Amino acid sequence: MSVPLSTNPPTVRRSIFIIAVVFIAFNLLGLTRSPLLWVDEATLNDAAREWVMNGHVRSSVFSDVPEFARGYYWQPPLQTLVTACSYSVFGFGIWQTRIPPLLFAGASLVVLGMILGRFRSPTIVIVLTSAVLAADPLFSFLSRSGRMDSMCIFFLLVAIHSSLKALDTSRPSWSVATGFALGAAGMSHPIAAGMGAGIVLAHALFVPMRRKHLPLLIMSGLALPVVWVSSAWFSGEWAAFAGQFLRHGSDHLASSSLWERFVDEVARYPRDFARAPFAPALYLAVVILFSGSVVKRRRIDHMMIMIWFVSAFVFNVLFMTKDVGFYVLYPVVIAVIMLGLLLADVERAGGTVVRMTSRYVVVAIVTVMFAVGPGGRLIAAITQWQERDPEVLRRSLENVIPRGSRVFGDGLLWYAAEGLGYDFRIDDYYLDKAYPERRARQVAVAEYIVLEKKQVVRANLDGCSLVDSITVTAPSLGSSVSVDTVYSLFVLRSHGTRAR
Repeated sequence: MSVPLSTNPPTVRRSIFIIAVVFIAFNLLGLTRSPLLWVDEATLNDAAREWVMNGHVRSSVFSDVPEFARGYYWQPPLQTLVTACSYSVFGFGIWQTRIPPLLFAGASLVVLGMILGRFRSPTIVIVLTSAVLAADPLFSFLSRSGRMDSMCIFFLLVAIHSSLKALDTSRPSWSVATGFALGAAGMSHPIAAGMGAGIVLAHALFVPMRRKHLPLLIMSGLALPVVWVSSAWFSGEWAAFAGQFLRHGSDHLASSSLWERFVDEVARYPRDFARAPFAPALYLAVVILFSGSVVKRRRIDHMMIMIWFVSAFVFNVLFMTKDVGFYVLYPVVIAVIMLGLLLADVERAGGTVVRMTSRYVVVAIVTVMFAVGPGGRLIAAITQWQERDPEVLRRSLENVIPRGSRVFGDGLLWYAAEGLGYDFRIDDYYLDKAYPERRARQVAVAEYIVLEKKQVVRANLDGCSLVDSITVTAPSLGSSVSVDTVYSLFVLRSHGTRAR
């Protein structure tokens, strides 16, 4: 049996570090090719580009909407701040956008190892459990996606580690650290409220000196959100805050009956893990086994973990929309911690055959997850290397649309549009839902409209004519005759604008 992480042999700490480094190094391969360019990178990071290049914290791709003209409140500010740091050091580009989430994902694996170390988990358990999360297809995708989920998960894991440390001391420092980590998680992604509520509840129930320390946790947790909201109020930009963050948030809330919300939430797991359909069953089995362990042993720290999982899952069921987002990953992260603790119990109490069998099973799971997730992603990137090159899309646009043109189109154009000096406005489903007249107005004033086929079908494009189409195909994996469509866009010209 190993001892707590703070006094573990150097080999244990080195193993945790090596896992994170290998994860980051592997995912650096083909970082600009996979995933394909997509809308979230534009909506979540354009404000950072504007801040670094023009000194204004606003989103130019949304600036035609009055609420977006002065400031950026579409999402909490930490993603913008971190990405702006990347752009300031490395310049604007695809890999500069995707590096920060990847680094936070690697750091999350380190904190996961620290959490398991707090439970005296053997080195082999820490390695195998970290490998499960690293190979998880959804976690791997989000670590490379230019989104804020891996940053939010990192801070939530820091809050979990700090909350567990607070069990072992009467000093308030760990409670304060828990609060600040929760605040940082909330400033990364509002979904942190789900697990954050569970962390606060478990802290209130089980942490020593909780009556004295709980107010410190809550105050430190609210510090960053209060500063952000107050800045919008006192700067006179409350209308922008309400028109962006509050309206965007309301569009992501579930509205069906409670039973329908539960059924739809459960149905999300096989859909979101379509590449690894066995993963939801694995995580469900882990939660069931861990629940039995909690009932039998009644360990306080295990009860806290159960509360965190239930809180994250129930929050998703009750409040979050079921058709977008990557919310299922947050309960899954807690399920991975549960898996590590169950493996640690097997290592400590099981016989040699049982221990070796459990190890082989986990290795097999990691292998399959890796093959359908990170490994499959890399194979696709390599075999379709030329077709996935962002320069292909950039050159295709440059051949059709003159530099400096006013363009309205899909978010995947963002990098190319900025590089070509287009006056670019983005076609975003949620913004168009909030402002129904926006698309028609943009179609009327844009010189060129570039949309995917499904967007063309739902858009009102009267007065526009087809100029060209941009289709990039690549050989399909495992077949020499079929092809994958990498990009398929229609370029239209609006006759309501001046000719160039």
